[in-house]
Amino acid sequence: MKNLSDILEKIFAILSLTFFTGGLSLGGTVPNGPLTAFRYLIWLISGILLVLRWRTTLALAKRDLFIWVVTAMAVVSFTWSNVPAYVLQNSREVVQMTFFALYFAGRFSLKEQLQLVAWTLGIGAVASIFTAVLFPSIGIHGADHPGAWKGIYDYKNTLGSMMTLSMVAFYLLATNKQPRRLLAWCGCGLSLMLMLLSTSKTSLTMTLLLLLFVSFYRKFQWRGKITILILDLMMLFLGGLGLVVFTNWVSILTGMAEILPSQVEQKFGVLP
Repeated sequence: MKNLSDILEKIFAILSLTFFTGGLSLGGTVPNGPLTAFRYLIWLISGILLVLRWRTTLALAKRDLFIWVVTAMAVVSFTWSNVPAYVLQNSREVVQMTFFALYFAGRFSLKEQLQLVAWTLGIGAVASIFTAVLFPSIGIHGADHPGAWKGIYDYKNTLGSMMTLSMVAFYLLATNKQPRRLLAWCGCGLSLMLMLLSTSKTSLTMTLLLLLFVSFYRKFQWRGKITILILDLMMLFLGGLGLVVFTNWVSILTGMAEILPSQVEQKFGVLP
């Protein structure tokens, strides 16, 4: 009975992670009704499981109060938004994701979480290939980004970002001494292939940066936290520089520089 319960909870976790990553929308082709129903089902099941394990839930909730501060800020952000009604309506998703995240962190060990993330994104990768091959009108961009794959997700950069997470998850599994390492390396190759097919330069840059972070951490962790911090800051600087050089982030930052002053003036009556 316990084994069946474990299997069902892992299936629930994978389905929930797939939903929160946008994989169940099939590129926006699934109507909002079923997705909304599934969202509330996740909320309900997560809430019930949290109550059943209330001691673990309370202990986990008290562990890091800063997370609750950030969550509260996200929920009340409608008070300074230009579209408060829209933000307030969608802030429910923050609460729903927080419920699931609290359940996920309390129910599974860090190793199990990594495996479930890898399973989720691996299934998403395989489903994206089938979608792009069998239903190219859904899985491949048309006139907006000709030939770029988006798979089961809504946009090519979404597929790219999911494959970045997939690559890191499978790489961590493949480089640890455990069974099915060959399968994990296959997952790395599949993730890289889909990143290239998505034509997302940002995803490729972030993947390289994250893999370098992991490699540096493993190599220098014995030298202490200060060494790791300095190396991470160096890699972060180089990675940020790479993002600006190889992507269109310059235009994004330029646009933000034009928008922010007007927003501050509108909200506070002063021009920065």
